[in-house]
Amino acid sequence: TGLRLGDLVRLAWTDCDMQRRLIKVRASKTGKLHHLPINDLLFSHLDPLPRHHRRVLAITDGAASYVGIKLHE
Repeated sequence: TGLRLGDLVRLAWTDCDMQRRLIKVRASKTGKLHHLPINDLLFSHLDPLPRHHRRVLAITDGAASYVGIKLHE
């Protein structure tokens, strides 16, 4: 998606506009808001997910995971 790992871990559902297929990201250095497109592959992963939690990724044991995939720095 072009997101930095920290931005990805902090990504909330309210940042994802699934109708317009855009992700809102506020640049950590400048604070400037920009939008990243949600491509077909990412959309196919995100769209069916339940929105039970505020964040897109679940944080467990200090690691972010999504459908069994662990993300590391």
